[in-house]
Amino acid sequence: MTNLSALARNPRIGRALVVLILGALLLVPLPQMFHMPGTSMEEGSIVEYATLTLHGSVPTKDFWTEYGPLNVYVPTVAFAATHPSMNIERTVGLLYRMVLVGGIYWLLRRHSKRGAWIGAAISWCTIAPFGLMAYSWVGGLGFALFGLAALTSALDRDPPHRNLLLLSGASYGIALGFRPDLIFVVAIPATILLWRRWSALKPFLIAFGVALLPYVYFIATAGFGNVFRNLVIDPLFHLRAGRALPVPPSMTSISEFFTKVSSLAYLHRAIGGPLASQVALFFWLMVAGLIATVATVVGRRRVKDKRWIAIVAAVALLTSNFLQRADFSHFRQVGTFWLAVVPVAIALLLRQRCRSMPRVVGTTATLLVVIGSLVATTLWTLPYLELLVPGGKADGMIARHSVHLNGRSIPIDDQIRAVLMHRAGEVVALLSSPGQTFFEGPNDLRFTNYNEPIFYWFEPQLKPSTYYLEMNPGIANTRDSGLAQQVDRAHWVILSQVYQRFSEPNTSIVPGSPAPNVVITHHFCAVDSTPYYSVLEHLPSGQSTNPKAEAPANRVWIGMQYVTRCDALPSNSATTDKLAQIRAGAASAAPAK
Repeated sequence: MTNLSALARNPRIGRALVVLILGALLLVPLPQMFHMPGTSMEEGSIVEYATLTLHGSVPTKDFWTEYGPLNVYVPTVAFAATHPSMNIERTVGLLYRMVLVGGIYWLLRRHSKRGAWIGAAISWCTIAPFGLMAYSWVGGLGFALFGLAALTSALDRDPPHRNLLLLSGASYGIALGFRPDLIFVVAIPATILLWRRWSALKPFLIAFGVALLPYVYFIATAGFGNVFRNLVIDPLFHLRAGRALPVPPSMTSISEFFTKVSSLAYLHRAIGGPLASQVALFFWLMVAGLIATVATVVGRRRVKDKRWIAIVAAVALLTSNFLQRADFSHFRQVGTFWLAVVPVAIALLLRQRCRSMPRVVGTTATLLVVIGSLVATTLWTLPYLELLVPGGKADGMIARHSVHLNGRSIPIDDQIRAVLMHRAGEVVALLSSPGQTFFEGPNDLRFTNYNEPIFYWFEPQLKPSTYYLEMNPGIANTRDSGLAQQVDRAHWVILSQVYQRFSEPNTSIVPGSPAPNVVITHHFCAVDSTPYYSVLEHLPSGQSTNPKAEAPANRVWIGMQYVTRCDALPSNSATTDKLAQIRAGAASAAPAK
C-alpha cells in the first residue's frame, strides 16, 4: 500500500498519465473526424480551389475567395506533393489544429503548467467536432497564438533568443497569410511585448516580412484590384449583411440555418433543453469567460505581467470575430482559445486569496466543463463524446456512405443524397466532352446563400464557367456580378435544391437579380431531374425556348420556374437518347446477381 501511495505521488507517473489521457483525447476521435461528411460549401471550395491553382488558376483573378493566399497555397502544395484528395486536405487541417493546440499549451505553460494541459484539452475538445477541414480560421488563429507563444519565450531570455524571435515573426506572418483580418490580434499583443525592445525588433520584423512574401506573389499574379476587392471590400461592405445574425441569440428561436437542421437531426436524442436556449446560454457562458479574462488586467489587483496582458489583448481582440455571426460554429472557432484561457484567468483573479494555484485551475476547469455541458449538452458535449466511440454512427456527424466519381471520393451522411449526387455527376461526366464548361448552383439563382462546389471537383475534365465557385448573398446575386453571363457560358449545369429552404434573419432572404433564372429558363433544357439535383444542357447557339408554351409533359419544374425537357426539343433530343443508350449498355454489362 505504501509503495502504491509513493507511486501515485511520483511526478513522473503523474505527467505520464496526463500525456496518456491527452493522447487518448487527441487520437481516439481522429478516425471518426476523417469520416465526417465532406459536402459543405467551405470544404468543397478548399479542395477545388487548391486543385484549380495546382493547374494554373489564380485566386481572386479566376475565382472569388475572401481569405488570404495561404488558404489556397498550402493545400495546393500538399496536392502537388501527393494528389488531390479530401483526405490529404484533412491531413493539412489536422496540422493546423496541432499548431493551434500546441500554441495554446506553450502560451499558457509559463502561467500554469496544469492550466496549459487543461487548456490544450479544452481547446481540442471544442474544435474537434468542427472536423478536420483545412479552414483558414484554424490555420490563422493557430499560427497567431503560436507566434505569440514563441515571442514570449524569446523575451524571457536576456538577450532575447534570436531563433525564437525568427520563429515568432514567421508564425505571425503565416497567420496573416491565412487571415488578414487577424491583423490586430497579431499586431497589438506583439507591440505590447516588443515595446522599446529594439534589439528584438529587427530579427522579428525580418522573419515577419519574409513570411508575408506569398502576398507579393499573390498580388503580382492576381492584380491588386482583385485582391483588395475580394479580401477587403467584399467582406466588409457586401457580405456581412447577408451573414450576420442577431446578437445576443434568442432563447426561443434558432437564427442560423444549419442549427435549425441540426435541431431536427438531434430531435430524438436532444439533451439539455431546446437548441435555441443552448446556443444562447453558451453565448453568455463565453461572454462570462471573456469578462473574467479581461478582469485579470483591470483594477488594483490586476496582473502586471506583460506576457499575460498580451494574452488578454488577443482574447479581447477576437470579440469582433465572436460577434460577427452569432452561431455555434463561430462560438467553437473563438471558444477554442477563449475557453482554454478561462481556468488560468480565474486562478489569477483568485491568486491573492488562494495558496494553491494548480488546485484552483483544476477546480475552475472542472466547473467550466460541467457548466458548459449543462447549458449546451447537445451542441457542445455530445458531438465530442460521439467522436470517442469507434465506429459510431452519430446522425449528421459521421458519414455512413460515400460518393465516388471520376477517381475522386467524399464521405457523405445521407444515402439518398449520395445516390442522387452520384447520379447527377455521372450524367454530366458521361455526356460532356473534355474542355467544356460547367456550372453548379442553387435551384433559384436569385438566392445565392449556399451551394455545393464539390461538384466542380468531381468533374475535373470540365472548366468552371463562373467566377463564383462558392456562393454568398450580396456577392454572386447582385445585378452587376455577371452571374447571368457566366451561367450562359456553361455547356452543362447542375442545379441543387438541397439548401432551397435556407432562411436566416438577414438580407440573405432578399432576392437578388432574376437574370440568371431567365437564362436557365430560355437557354437550357433539362436532361435529368431528381428531387435533389437537376442536370441541364445549354441549347445550341442562337436557339431559345419558352417552357410555358410547352405541353406539361415536355417541361419540368425546377426551383421557381419551368424548364423544357431536352427530349422535347429536336436540337437536344440526341442527348437524352445518348444517355438512355449509355444506361442500357451499362445495365446489360452489369453481372447478373
